[in-house]
Order: sequence, then structure tokens, then C-alpha cells
Amino acid sequence: MPRVCEVGAPVQSDLSTSAELLQLIRLSLRCDARRMRSTHKNWVKTLVIRRTRPEDAGFLREMLFEATYWRVASARPSIDEALARPELAKVLEGWGRQGDLGMVATDGQGEHIGAAWLRSWTRENHLSGFVDERTPELGIGVRKEFRRHGVGTALLLAVLGRARENGVPRVSLSVEIENVARLLYERFGFHLHSVALGVATLVVQLDDVAPETERSTE
Repeated sequence: MPRVCEVGAPVQSDLSTSAELLQLIRLSLRCDARRMRSTHKNWVKTLVIRRTRPEDAGFLREMLFEATYWRVASARPSIDEALARPELAKVLEGWGRQGDLGMVATDGQGEHIGAAWLRSWTRENHLSGFVDERTPELGIGVRKEFRRHGVGTALLLAVLGRARENGVPRVSLSVEIENVARLLYERFGFHLHSVALGVATLVVQLDDVAPETERSTE
């Protein structure tokens, strides 16, 4: 059984510096899973964050769909139709290759609630949030009925903490500028790297030395 630690109130302060983020990540590494309390009607008494397993592949696809079609009020294609698009089909293709890192949130009874994953890419084959080959790109999705209740925060802490433990120097992600999830990422130290066609690439530094990189806006 993994050790479970209980998390109190959500973090209130803005984590504007790398040092503050690192301090919070170090705290997150004290346990392999997290448990939160909530009174929300769609919530459960416990939230457990664990590493992905081979049988989670289908759920990761579902969370990729949720992350892509995050606008609740907009019409959605079927998940199979959506993930057949070339730019999405490759995101999780062959999941489990060297360097892949994923975390899944469950309700403690086995019901899947959300997931976060990191994957490295090359200059020849990459996603829109690509920065360089040493910087894996983050993806995160939460079932819509459980959003804005701490699940994304817990997943973000878990995956960034595990990445730093594995020696990852920094992490990138891409997010539409109008997506409110961008505020969560900025709260945890992600900063703007570039913008193109309404999509921002954000980067967070996990090691103690900030890289000398150019930021650009297209």
C-alpha cells in the first residue's frame, strides 16, 4: 500500500518564483498519493493520486479529449473522431515508452477523475508546446464535473514533483490563451515562452538554474 498523506486547504499564495515552486514540490514528494476533503456534491471523501498503469491507457485518451475540448458549452465530436486527428493521435501513441510519466487521480474507490502526463519530443516530431528535447511537455485533463475543486492542483503537484525527482530540468505546456486553466499554471510558476495563433507555450523551471532562452511572440 502506498503511503497516503492528507492535504489541507488549497494553496492560496501565488508561486511567482522557482524557489517557491521547488519548496512546494519537495513537500509533495513526501507521499506517493494524496487525499483531500471536500463537500462538493460531485466530490468524494478522498482523492488519491497514483502513477499510471498499463490499463489506464484508455482513460488517458479520455482525459486528452477533455483537455482538448475543454469548452463545456461547445459541441463536441465523438472521442474516436477527435483523437483520430493526426495532431492528437500521436500525443499518447505507444504510451509507456522511455521517459513517459503519468499520474492518475481516483476517488479512492477506483473511479477515475483526472490525469496528468509528461512526454518528451524531438525537433522532428513534436507537439505545439515543444521547447527542446530536454523539456517534456505536460498534458492534464479532469472530468468536467470535478473541475475547480483541487484535482488539477493535486495532479500538477504530483507530476511536477515526480519529474524533478527524476532529474527533469523544466517542463513546458501549450494552452489556449482564453482557457482559465492558464491561471492555474501561472500560479505554479509557469511563465510565457511564446504565443502563436492564440495558443501560449508556457515553461516552468524545476532545477535551481534558470536557462538562458529567448522568449518570442509570433
